Amino acid sequence: MVFLTVIKMKIEVFYTKNCPKCPAAKALCAELAKEFGLEYVERDLEENLIEALQNGIAAAPTVVLDGKIVSRGAVPAKEKLVEEINKLKGK
Repeated sequence: MVFLTVIKMKIEVFYTKNCPKCPAAKALCAELAKEFGLEYVERDLEENLIEALQNGIAAAPTVVLDGKIVSRGAVPAKEKLVEEINKLKGK
């Protein structure tokens, strides 16, 4: 018997409560997660500071796609994120 495990690609947004750009970044990433069937995670930068700093994340918003930082300190362009998602999916 063969068991297959489906691993979903993950998109994460590191944010802070006072960040004016973070709500737009979170909304965009949530939309793309739904559109592409990705796991979506929001991480409060202050509550996850050690993990963030260990991974080179010190600005908000920071968007991480499958472990790779794709945007830092700004709301990413939707087209750029779609391009990165398609690259990782092999399209």
